[in-house]
Amino acid sequence: MRRHPPTVSARSLVRVRSRRRFGWGDASDVDALDVLVGFVMGFLFWAFVPAVALYMVSLTPSAWEATRAAARGEGQRGTFVAEREDCERSGCSWYGRYVSEDGTTRFDDVLIDAGPSRVGDSIPALYEVQTDPPKVYTADGSKDWVWVLLLASMAASYLAGCGFLILRRLKGKFGHPPGR
Repeated sequence: MRRHPPTVSARSLVRVRSRRRFGWGDASDVDALDVLVGFVMGFLFWAFVPAVALYMVSLTPSAWEATRAAARGEGQRGTFVAEREDCERSGCSWYGRYVSEDGTTRFDDVLIDAGPSRVGDSIPALYEVQTDPPKVYTADGSKDWVWVLLLASMAASYLAGCGFLILRRLKGKFGHPPGR
């Protein structure tokens, strides 16, 4: 008569893994999945996320200039006519036609920061020359600078925290004289 190996339920696997994660098991319980998860999490924390944070911090000066000018109401004055609204899970965006007051600048299918209430609405708008692709703002200014400042400060804080952890670890390895 053949004996079959005992079946292991998903609940018991979760219980064993959580014991290991919270220090209730010993080092002999570590399996390949734990090593893989640890490697992926370490890569995300020490390589990928800092690279994204550095990229965000590097983009801050150019984004800051454009959003600050829009918040002040600076830029080329004109009119935006709403032609379509694209809605996704994150919200809705308005696209349409922008024509400057003097008629020299014209854009079709341009994005506006905060939009009209329906297709066909015509609102006063500002074109910030430094944006690519072109983006126009409502004439009363934009609040995009808040998001730029928030994301840049979060990225800089994350990088500062990583730097602190690295320095703390280096000080622990090299900061004490031998024999202590």
